[in-house]
Amino acid sequence: MKKIEILFIVLCFSLFCAGSCLAAGSVTGTLTRPYENERILELVWVWAASGGTVSAYTVDTTITNELQPFYIFMVCTVPGTPPPTDLYGITLVDKDSIDMMGGVLSGRSRTLTQCVVPIIDSSTSTKGGRPMNGAMTVNITSTTDNSATGTIRIFLFK
Repeated sequence: MKKIEILFIVLCFSLFCAGSCLAAGSVTGTLTRPYENERILELVWVWAASGGTVSAYTVDTTITNELQPFYIFMVCTVPGTPPPTDLYGITLVDKDSIDMMGGVLSGRSRTLTQCVVPIIDSSTSTKGGRPMNGAMTVNITSTTDNSATGTIRIFLFK
């Protein structure tokens, strides 16, 4: 009987760890169409509990296909509750593995909503609209706060 109790305790602990200790975070994407020539892609992310990660999130192809004639005009980041670690980073990577924002989404604030325009020429820091180029993968880095949340709003125009 003692062996069954110990086995039961070990099994319960294993199931608990599989569900929370090793959990990966998540990203959920929603596309809105306020006007014919405007799209807003909202990505809500949750960092995993127990110091996990947010896996790279590839935006659904039906969304990226619709966005092909559009340009990224601006991206806003909104820390959630609980907030991410100060100076966390985000990249929006296209099908050619290029950060479509030119690195301006690094060093995000844990308390402030921040909006930036893409850098389209890193040698001169020229800013402007960035055309969508196939698939988009979202990477969130450098936050260690358990269950941190945030929102990324991508404003696109054509």
